[in-house]
Amino acid sequence: MTMLRWDSTTPLLGSLPELASMAVIAVIQSVGERFDVEVADDDIDGSSFAAAGTVVDFVRRLASE
Repeated sequence: MTMLRWDSTTPLLGSLPELASMAVIAVIQSVGERFDVEVADDDIDGSSFAAAGTVVDFVRRLASE
């Protein structure tokens, strides 16, 4: 089995069939619970889930607010 190597540029939304809209909602809920942050509808857009690095940036931005 080949191990996937991820970095900040690894594409996600639109590239991984497993990351459909319902999966994104689950990720958003998990982020809110795990990092004790409120995720408002206005905070969410597709670019936040475009790549592994943009998800990290999204969480950091929410955590710093």
